[in-house]
Amino acid sequence: MRALVVVLLLVATAHADDRKEEFKQRDEARLAVSEAVNKGDATAFAGYVGDAIETSNLWLDTPACRKRFSDARVTTKDVKAFVACLSPLGMDAKTLLVRYGPDVIVQLGWKYEGGKTTLVSMKGDGMT
Repeated sequence: MRALVVVLLLVATAHADDRKEEFKQRDEARLAVSEAVNKGDATAFAGYVGDAIETSNLWLDTPACRKRFSDARVTTKDVKAFVACLSPLGMDAKTLLVRYGPDVIVQLGWKYEGGKTTLVSMKGDGMT
């Protein structure tokens, strides 16, 4: 019985360490994505994109950008244009909430797999 308790404690500790690394990477990725948007750096942004990003209810300030990216599947080939639409508005991710443009909260969806964090979705909460 004692051996089982020790094994379970080791497994729980290892899982806690994995979660700690996952949260650390998500925080770093959130800040890096925000910085890439603010600098208009599509290459840095693309480093956090897997196959595609799903956007929904994402507010953008031009009709062309809204039509193309508000509710879309943004693939890696579209990242340059997507970042060009995002960067004029700015993104603030210093807190856990990501603020974008004129007081829009954006929920960033992340996937952590194989020790790597990728951005999979961006959902706008509308203007506050």
